[in-house]
Amino acid sequence: MNDNITTDDISILGQHIKNLDLEIELLNQDLQTIDILSGDPIELSYDYDSSSDCRASCTLKMFVKNSNYTIDDGSKIWLNRYIKIWIKILSQRTKQWLKYCIGLFMPLNNDFTYSDTDRLLECKCADLMTILTNTQLGGAETTTISADTNIRSSMIGTITQLGGIKKYYIENIGSLQSEGNNTVPYDLTFNCGDSVYDVVEKLRDLYSGWQTYFDLDTFMCTSIPTNTNSNIILDYQTIIDKALVIDEKLSNDFTKVKNVTEVFGSTIDVDDGRYTDTCTLSGSQYIATFSSTIDALESGGKYAVKLPSANLANPTLKIDSLTAYSIVDSDGTSLSAGTIDGYSVFEWKNNLFYYLGKYQCHAVCIYRGTQPTDTEKTTDKTTYNCDTIGYRINPDGIFTIEKIGIKKDVKTGSNYDVIYSNDLCLERAKYENWKTVRLANTLELTMQLVPWLQVNQLITYQLKSTGDIKTWTVTKISCSNALSGTMTVELTEYYPDYPESYL
Repeated sequence: MNDNITTDDISILGQHIKNLDLEIELLNQDLQTIDILSGDPIELSYDYDSSSDCRASCTLKMFVKNSNYTIDDGSKIWLNRYIKIWIKILSQRTKQWLKYCIGLFMPLNNDFTYSDTDRLLECKCADLMTILTNTQLGGAETTTISADTNIRSSMIGTITQLGGIKKYYIENIGSLQSEGNNTVPYDLTFNCGDSVYDVVEKLRDLYSGWQTYFDLDTFMCTSIPTNTNSNIILDYQTIIDKALVIDEKLSNDFTKVKNVTEVFGSTIDVDDGRYTDTCTLSGSQYIATFSSTIDALESGGKYAVKLPSANLANPTLKIDSLTAYSIVDSDGTSLSAGTIDGYSVFEWKNNLFYYLGKYQCHAVCIYRGTQPTDTEKTTDKTTYNCDTIGYRINPDGIFTIEKIGIKKDVKTGSNYDVIYSNDLCLERAKYENWKTVRLANTLELTMQLVPWLQVNQLITYQLKSTGDIKTWTVTKISCSNALSGTMTVELTEYYPDYPESYL
């Protein structure tokens, strides 16, 4: 992603005389340039989509002069080749050509037609994520990534050893709300025939708020950007001065707006003999007695206890005559007073009891314009039958419960039943709540080509319909013919209140 935009890059926008060309580099398996394709490009269409893991795709049509491009292992376009595509624009001011890389692609297929009058190659391409989606796990045995393995290390091993990827940038994947929670929580098992991408996706989605994609030849795994403190890559005044916008379409789909998000995670299975409703509270210590005496605690073992009352700060749990250990959240943080009560499940490992939740993990996030009172918090717990409730507070929000009432979104099923604790359910609820507000206002612009514009960048734009100046996040870019000098850009209104304004 290029944020270093110069005055030369700005100067070429909106030129009345457009001189555009394409440069196509052919690369070998080591991503070394081995040729500049000698055909004459006649059409390039390309798409960027921030919501897709295969973020960049294109279709290239070329007039070719000989048979070097036929589909066989001796041709230039083959399965072990890559192409890097550049758009070239002639600056009318300096008379210099400026080059902008559209992407690094793998050919998916091509059609070569030949007659006395036509020699046309059409090559459909996608970015390097195709390597991971098309590479399957081998061997007759299942592949297992064990619990407590570092997620980042597991992903590095997966893409380099199984996918053959050499360059990567992978952040310390884990809970965005709780530092240090970055290990695989339970064994992950994959079968022969699963793709390398299946492994990457499962590791990435253990915690919410992460994305994977390729930036040219580099595999990226980063937190999904909220663009807080990001630079404005293109401002509304430049758009006006350069007359960049041809057409504007603003959509407000209020059916997508949800200001209360409820997430149901996994149900917690407890082995026979590890449940008791005999428990007392002495100070901050719970003392649980099991019908079948437990002589030793098992690492990773789950123990269900019906607590007699809400906890005090920094609680501990003593099982039968064994040592008492601290009760903590899934990230190892000691619990504050009033966090747990009733039927609760704990996992013992690392000399700590990790609070997992009740029978089913459950959390709610509510989008408000004001701080809730203690009475409102108590009412919310009763209304949603849930003790784990978080609040996003935005006094300027137009979709808060105070302004439009309660619009509830319930999240269940396969994408959520892998969430194994209440606090992780809450983290996911906050993230999903932010998305449903963020995607409500969509702007589609047909505009003159801005070759350096990328998804997940910020622009400001003055709406023709209302005159309002707002900040927008680029989500999709589509160019049906780059040599025509136009493009379509989809944007969503920027809301800067995630993840700071949590309660």
